[in-house]
Amino acid sequence: MKGSPPEFTEVLLVQPPDAAALRLRTALISAPRIEVVNELTDASVAVDAAAQLQPDVVVMRVELRDVTENSVLGELRDTAPWARIVLHAHIAQQGAPGRARWIGRLIDVVVATVNSHTLEARLELPDDPRSVSLARSLLTQLLGQWEMEDFVDLATLLITELVSNAIRHVPGTCAVELTRRGDALRMAVVDTGPGVPNLQSPGLSAFGGRGLHIVSALATAWGVDRLEDGSKAVWAELSTPLAEDE
Repeated sequence: MKGSPPEFTEVLLVQPPDAAALRLRTALISAPRIEVVNELTDASVAVDAAAQLQPDVVVMRVELRDVTENSVLGELRDTAPWARIVLHAHIAQQGAPGRARWIGRLIDVVVATVNSHTLEARLELPDDPRSVSLARSLLTQLLGQWEMEDFVDLATLLITELVSNAIRHVPGTCAVELTRRGDALRMAVVDTGPGVPNLQSPGLSAFGGRGLHIVSALATAWGVDRLEDGSKAVWAELSTPLAEDE
């Protein structure tokens, strides 16, 4: 019947053969109206597989270098333009705060993709100043994939402040988590820092100078969540893109 929803949501899985992969695969196979059409362990063949299968969703749990050293996101958009990309780009042999929580969310968002506009991505970044430009680049690619290009200018300003302060003040890896829910965008940076940013006392906050004030001025909403593993997520939301100059 024309206009009726598809009987199944077809999912292409690209992930390493580890315990998290087994958990995700088992959850998807058990979910109603979900069909795993193929499962790959090599990100380099994901584009060809997506072009051939034209899945509804591509779930990619891959090493960070798979998306930074290749143009896989852009190629996926070209070869499977209707596929929704759910991305977890991680650092090989390194953990990052909030990962266990993320795997649970990953399962939920893929299963809920039927008749849903929620999309998720997580980028685990090394303790390196170059991670700031890397986060901006990957954010821009993902917003293009998610058809949110109008948010790029404002979102990159916010992600620059959030990642810069995590890298500057908290040793170790951090993670950028992005969520598109309808027409709204949420950006969170997860780190292990014990401090809580304080808008009234910028000199004493984990943000140091004016970073938090910039976030507060540009974002629709912002806040800090304490996670079960002891890490924190500093988040900012956008509900409208940056207005163009008249």
